[in-house]
Formats: sequence, C-alpha cells, structure tokens
Amino acid sequence: MELRDKLLKFKDTGTRGRLESAQYILTYRPDRDPSDTARTSHAILSALKADGDLVLELNSNLFCNSDRPKDSLVFECLETAKKLGLEHSYRKLPPPGSSTVFERLLNLPKENGHELLVLITDEAWKNADILSLILPYGARYYMTPVLFGDGGLLASFGGMTDMDRLKHFRLIAFDMALLGHMGINSASMGPDEVKAMLGI
Repeated sequence: MELRDKLLKFKDTGTRGRLESAQYILTYRPDRDPSDTARTSHAILSALKADGDLVLELNSNLFCNSDRPKDSLVFECLETAKKLGLEHSYRKLPPPGSSTVFERLLNLPKENGHELLVLITDEAWKNADILSLILPYGARYYMTPVLFGDGGLLASFGGMTDMDRLKHFRLIAFDMALLGHMGINSASMGPDEVKAMLGI
C-alpha cells in the first residue's frame, strides 16, 4: 500500500515525556471499509516499526465509537492471539473512576475494562492474519528494535511507568484508525526521523 495515497499530515505538538498527550500527531485519510482500515494502519505501523518487534496494547477503556460490545472485541483478539501462537497477557480492569452524567441519571452500572497485551515479532507481523488484531477504535503499539520474545517483557510491562515505557521502547503510537488519527511519542527520535520513516 502506498502511504502517499493516504494524504499523511504530520505535526509536532511540542509535548514531551507524557503518554497521555501525543508528541507528534499523524493524520491520514480514514477508510470506510474495516478491512481497508486495518491494512492502512498496518502499512503505517510497518513503516514506523521497521524490522523490530512490537507490543500491542488493547485497553477497552480507551476505545471510542465502537458499534460492538468492547469486551467482545478484546476477547476476539485474545482468541486470535492464541490461534496465532502469540505470547500474550490478559487482565480485567476496574471500571473507570468517573461516570458520565447519562450513566448517573439512569443509575447504570459501571463496566469493567479489559486489557490485552500481545507480543508480535517482526515475522508474525508479516502474517496476513495479523490484520484481525488491528482494531480501528484505539490501540497502542510499543515498538522496539530489539528482538525480545523471551517472556520477560509482558510480565514486567504492567509495572512500567510512562517514563519507563518511553525509555524502553523506541517509539509508541496510539492509533485511532476510525478517525484517521495517530498519536506518536518517542524519547529518542526527533520529528525529522519519524517523518523520514513515513516517507513524508
């Protein structure tokens, strides 16, 4: 897929050292077809990860505009990770702290969140079945040039602070493909380096 066809636009926000705010913002033309959306995200992420491995983080509390139950989306990805033999970790999260006004008025119960971490090696990333793990509702990707796959990273991942993750991973991207929007953070790469990887 030619990334130039996706009308990539890149912006440096000036924000540094915080995962909740993007350091760089990449916007691109979103696709209407979900399968095309996954292919577009895969192409952009492939350019950013180069030959390294990555950790995929799906957190249902961060999903937006899903037309399907959030928990079922995570569970489907969990089954796909198992089917592909990918190292993974799942945990149930407590409900988010604050309720919406609508939820409070109707006394709706808060729902638990779900977090799935999947270690995807460079070789596994090239498997066409990996596209079913790329959701358009919001997912974070942690990219590293080191081929790890030793079982230690996912075990220690939950104990890492944002700063630990920024130091450990070469680049971190939060992709909201539904909106054609990706937030990128890196403690080691400047804007020109990131743009060069994207060919813009």
